[in-house]
Amino acid sequence: MDPETIYGWRLSTDGTSPYDAAGGYVSIDHSIYDDDHWWDEGCGGACGGGDEEPAICPVLRMEKSDGCDDYQHLFGAEWGRSMFPSNSGLGMLLNLLNPGAGTLFSPPYNLQDRPWNMIHDALYRHTDRIAVTTTFSSDASGELIDRVLESCDRQAQLTSDAAACYGALRVLVSESNGTSDAARTRLQNIGFFPDFVVNFVAPENSLGIKYRTMNTQAKCNTWHQRMVSDGC
Repeated sequence: MDPETIYGWRLSTDGTSPYDAAGGYVSIDHSIYDDDHWWDEGCGGACGGGDEEPAICPVLRMEKSDGCDDYQHLFGAEWGRSMFPSNSGLGMLLNLLNPGAGTLFSPPYNLQDRPWNMIHDALYRHTDRIAVTTTFSSDASGELIDRVLESCDRQAQLTSDAAACYGALRVLVSESNGTSDAARTRLQNIGFFPDFVVNFVAPENSLGIKYRTMNTQAKCNTWHQRMVSDGC
């Protein structure tokens, strides 16, 4: 198996990210993760063989962090959806991707096809960028916000109903503490001024939630990989 296809473990032989030199997105093949055999690449299927486990195994078990349960793949536009408050930036944005899902207080809202795809792709790339770096970067949030701004503007061009999209964008900008001047200026010009700031560590900040939970899971995944590769 070509090591460039391994996501979250070995991105490439030289450690590069899944973005090409021109900044274009390079699709990652996640289909290699067979639940029964994903570990074969790491130890040739010989993991756990033998009558006695390596001496390192008890040490590794002691290093397991609290809350580290199963290995989880870190990809997808909707990663972490259940963790985001419904009125948070990511929560509102993901609700836009679910056509017809409305409540008494939040009627159904349908994005046009093109804006829907743009937002979906922006969220997918946002997840990938956090997974690759495992450190917080305002660039990832800034890029997400800029792409959502383009999506909302496209929605406004196609239909007069773009308020929900701009509303979600307004909260995202507030959660990111102003990582995108273009989005802030655009929102001010159309009357969606983000006049509040959501602390990054606040429980209602979806960008903070996504970063922290993905970073924690990445460390858990690394622990699982070490256990398998060391034959534990």
